Amino acid sequence: MDTLKHQTILLTGASRGIGAAMAEQLADPTVTLLLTARAEDRLQNVAQAASAHGAHTVIYPQDLAQPGAATVLFDRVQADGFAPTVLINNAGFGKKGAFEAEDVATYEAMLTLNVTNLVSLTRLCLPAMLDAGRGGILNVASTAAYQPLPFFAAYGASKAFVLNFSEALHEEYAPRGITVTCLSPGSTQTAFHERSGAPTDILGPQSTPEDVAQDGLRALRSGKRSHISGWRNAVGGIVGRIAPRAAALKVSRFLFGPKR
Repeated sequence: MDTLKHQTILLTGASRGIGAAMAEQLADPTVTLLLTARAEDRLQNVAQAASAHGAHTVIYPQDLAQPGAATVLFDRVQADGFAPTVLINNAGFGKKGAFEAEDVATYEAMLTLNVTNLVSLTRLCLPAMLDAGRGGILNVASTAAYQPLPFFAAYGASKAFVLNFSEALHEEYAPRGITVTCLSPGSTQTAFHERSGAPTDILGPQSTPEDVAQDGLRALRSGKRSHISGWRNAVGGIVGRIAPRAAALKVSRFLFGPKR
């Protein structure tokens, strides 16, 4: 039985990349897809493709990097009569470089998107899932969550938060019928690298958004606590956790520092 059928699914960061691939893979006549992202034109294209597969699709253009945007979005969803039973927190961005190279506003927007509004949306959507006695939450982190990253410090720390937050909630709510899953992709063929300035060749070939989306949705369906997409990334995640911290920091500095 496909546990993602007959669901109302709220998906953030849905206009391209992994989010757009998830929307395509979730599209089904039994599903209501609530898609949100900043870019209304790209969001409309994704919605049209999902609707062509029979999904009932509604778009909500919204910049979740703005303070309070999660509440604004949720109020709009509720006003339209929807109560999401699945939440996929996919939206996020990062910036690579010396910490002082970016202004405070960039870090505030990054942490608002990657952390604050992710937590807020999770909290806002959870009561309806508890009332229904079922539900699923998929939070997209990164292999950056598994070790500190010099020259990618704020982004890596934000994804470490997502990983720990998700795993804790999984343990808290699984007995009550709600599964919380954390997906950690590695380098993926998306616009993330162009925006962040991160190298694309850290641990070998990049994954496709379609493969990462498939891995994440499979993990959500099976109720896994966390999943690293791609075997090379999984090895890197394990090494990042068990390696001495000083050694992990040196390696990260070499990979992300100015020598590259």
